[in-house]
Amino acid sequence: MPYLKVSFLLKSNKILSEILIAELYEQQFDSFEETQETLNAYICKSFFNEKNLTELLNINPLFSGLNYTIEEIPDKNWNELWEKSFEPIVVAEKCIIKAPFHQLKKSYPIELIIEPKMSFGTGHHQTTALMIEQMLGINFKNKKVLDMGCGTGVLAFLAEKLGAAQIMAIDNDEWAYYNSLDNKALNNSEKVQVELGNATYLIDKTFNTILANINRNILLLDMHLYANCLTLNDQLLISGFFKTDSPVLIEKAKEYGFCLQNASYQEEWACLLLKKE
Repeated sequence: MPYLKVSFLLKSNKILSEILIAELYEQQFDSFEETQETLNAYICKSFFNEKNLTELLNINPLFSGLNYTIEEIPDKNWNELWEKSFEPIVVAEKCIIKAPFHQLKKSYPIELIIEPKMSFGTGHHQTTALMIEQMLGINFKNKKVLDMGCGTGVLAFLAEKLGAAQIMAIDNDEWAYYNSLDNKALNNSEKVQVELGNATYLIDKTFNTILANINRNILLLDMHLYANCLTLNDQLLISGFFKTDSPVLIEKAKEYGFCLQNASYQEEWACLLLKKE
């Protein structure tokens, strides 16, 4: 699946870069690369809407006069780019996320192998790290788990290693779907079922724990579907949004019978653990 690289000339303006990344993330850009003068933002070609991007740049005075270029990135070039820049990630000294070509100097209790393709969830983004850190404190033993918007499938494979009995990993992106299947083989997974689809697939399904590292708007839209899949004391772990978005998500969750169990933050990003009452 082809991706687009949209490059913005920012001239070393770190604050502007962070604000722009936040806005682009809401438009389904999923990876970013900052150089000395440029912000490169990557998005699946099928998700890109230049009209929405133009409106964003025109509405916000901070982006006035900001120029950009668009370049299509073939899959093979993207994979090469990732392999050159991808480094192992260690979370809480308990879990390491590595690529198949990495040679480790020390061992960790949990090792996850992720082929660094164009899918969200390599551990480098703060939200993935936040999800993993909270998951390490959750009891998954013999639980039925959903990884919604699975990306690479990393959270699903972690749930399996933490004792989950059955895991369903779903993504609506075909590239992520195939990447998750590849990673399933790399992790010798026997309990993860990978599906290509969206939240409508959840109708009439039941789970004990739902993992959803997506974005604010999708989480608000699909909260009722998550609630219908869970019963008393079941858990919903969500991320993919900013700390400032936490109150509205907590209020929406309360409407569907959830209470807040735990909240964690990394820079401007947030992760919430909710329990069904």
